[in-house]
Formats: sequence, structure tokens, C-alpha cells
Amino acid sequence: MARAAGRAGRGGRQRAVAAAPLVRAPRARVHALVALTADSGRGRARGAEADTGAFGRWRAIVSGEARGVLPALARALLRFASWGYRAAVAVRNALYRTGVLPVRRAAAPVVSVGNLTAGGTGKTPLVEWICTELVRRGRRPAILSRGYGATRGPNDEALLLAERLPGIVHLQHPDRVRAAQAAVAHHDADFLVLDDGFQHRRLDRDIDLVLLDATCPFGYGYLLPRGLLREPPRALRRADMVLLTRCELVSRERIEALRARVQRLAPEAPIGEVAFVPFEVTEVHGTGREPVASLAGQAVYAFCGIGNPAAFFASCERLGARLVGRRAFADHHPYTEADLAEIEAAARAAGARCLLTTHKDAVKLSALPPTALPQRVLQIRAELRDGEAALQFLLEALCEETRPPEGEP
Repeated sequence: MARAAGRAGRGGRQRAVAAAPLVRAPRARVHALVALTADSGRGRARGAEADTGAFGRWRAIVSGEARGVLPALARALLRFASWGYRAAVAVRNALYRTGVLPVRRAAAPVVSVGNLTAGGTGKTPLVEWICTELVRRGRRPAILSRGYGATRGPNDEALLLAERLPGIVHLQHPDRVRAAQAAVAHHDADFLVLDDGFQHRRLDRDIDLVLLDATCPFGYGYLLPRGLLREPPRALRRADMVLLTRCELVSRERIEALRARVQRLAPEAPIGEVAFVPFEVTEVHGTGREPVASLAGQAVYAFCGIGNPAAFFASCERLGARLVGRRAFADHHPYTEADLAEIEAAARAAGARCLLTTHKDAVKLSALPPTALPQRVLQIRAELRDGEAALQFLLEALCEETRPPEGEP
């Protein structure tokens, strides 16, 4: 908390300031390469249909699932490209560290929830958890995010949080400093939660939480575009706390090895463990609710457009669902009726009794006509299995430091 306190001493539906323009840097960099390797062999999970877009081909290459001469050549070229990316990251971080690029202080305390890698580490469930805790402490939090994947209006993550956190303001804008000013001035926020903020150095923060997905913590070991890393692992030194997510999907031995590596990289940061626990099965169209045990033995066709689709499929299988087919789209995929028709046809051919997806996908699917096969949604929540006391201490200490004097609003 000392580092967080030092930084502090220096200074219905959710609403969006503006939809963020879509940024797909990894796709742009590798599109020409992945086009060459599209038919050179893609590793597929059992019964899986991989995303056939540029992102899916790129991920198959960088993960090593795509085999053959051309994918190997693509990996070599991508590794060369990652050196330029590494240099750009190093220069940018140095400019912020030396004060050449200014860091802006918001008029309210800021908690950042971020990660080291591109793709999903489970930030959205943790943002929900933090906002719930802040409201419980009498604070008025607002969520700030860039709005990746938005086309018109809020993106899928904002729509999901709007359902889970009714009444909490969520401002999406590429300029998070401007969004922070609007949250305080126009929405009466007294606490800001910066979603996906670890690399957004321009807005100062009081607490920097960094999430590492225990199933793929360091993005195949390389920076973009050769791997998934946005920054080298040593950037964890900036973190006030590191949270290992999806711990329910890996062995205790792997968790202990990961903890040891994180401790070497960020010796001052406490380490927590988070599991994403399925607690209910709902419907995309309708109000039906069932216990997760209802999936056991059921023939299911699973699909999603999230950052870590393999983790979703693994969660379904852990619940005993019989996955007769699966399909992974790119993160933030904008579903169409044609997509659904294709998914349903594949599901029927495989003998599925229902379609199963995530809440993040469901908020977009609800705007499309229903399919004949029922569309079900696996609901999850974040459960802190270790480190909750440390995280509660960080939040409580910051709340106490920034609580207005009695008599002030």
C-alpha cells in the first residue's frame, strides 16, 4: 500500500462518453503472414472449429498449434517484428518514467485493473467485484474503459456490466483522462475503476492490480506480435498486487511455480488467487434459470468470442457437459444472423441439444432472433481464494485516505 499511498499523495444501462474506435494492432501486423499459413495446419481442440479470421490464424501460429514449414517461418518473422514492438514499449515507458510524457491526476482515487497480455484474463468479473465492494463501503464508483470492439454505443463488456451493476456509470472513451474528468464533474463519481489500465500510463492510479491468467500467464513467452505479451514480464514491478486468475483450471503445482516466478519479478507485491466459478445457467432469450448441474451429461455445442476461449470450453467440460462441438470467434466478435445460422447447423449436425455461450456473448446475441435450439448462458462470478484480505486492505486504506471530511458530500 505504501507505493499506492505515495502516488495518491502526489496529487438502468451504463452510459458511454463515446464509443472507442476499434484498435486491432495484432491483426494488422500479422494479416499478411497468417494469410500465407491459413492452410498449413492448425492445431484444433477436440471437436473444435477454430476462428477462421486473421485473429484465429494468428493465435494458432503464435501458440504453436499450427504446424508445418510456413507457420514456423511465420513465427520467425513475427519474432523479428516483436523486437521493434519491444523497443517501442521500452521507449514509451522510459518517457513516462522520466516525466517527458506527463501523467495526469484525476480528481478522485483510481484503481486500475489490467494485465500483461492481449486477450482475456478475467478483468470484467474483477471490475464487478471491486465496484460491489466500493458501493458496500459507501462510495460512488464509475468505470472507465476504452471500449474495444464497440461499433455503435457501448461494447459487450459495458453491456454485461450494465446488467450486473445497474446504476453504476461506465464511460467508454479512448481518452481516459477526459473520461475521468467527466465521471467526477458530470456523474458525481468519487472513485474511479480503470478497466484494462496497466498500459494506460497517462492516467495516474492509486492502486495497480495486474491479472495473470494461470492457464497462459506470459502469452507464449513473447511480446506482440510473436506472442501475447504487451510488455515484458518485469513490468510487474509496477504492480501493487498481482492476481492469478482461472486458478481452478490448473494444478496446484503450476500455481506454486507461477507464484514463485511472480515473486521474483515483483517481490513487493502481494499475490492473490482468483477462480471464476460458474453459478447458474440462464437463457439468451427468456428468463429461465437452472443450476450448473443441469449441464452434466448434456450434449452441448459451445461457442464464444472472448479473449481466452479455451478456458470457457474447459469450464464447460469441468461441469460435465458433453461438448459435441465448439467454435471460437475473435474477441468482441459482432454476431450476425448468418453466424447464428451457421452455428446452429453445426450444432444440429453434431447432435447438440442446446447452444452454450458466455454472458459477454449473450448481451450481443439477445439483439438477434432466437434459434430453434435453445441458447443458454453460463454465468460466472469471481471468487478470491487467496489474497482477499490483502486486496480488501488496499481498498479500505484508500477509501479511508480519500474519504471526505464529515459534513462534506
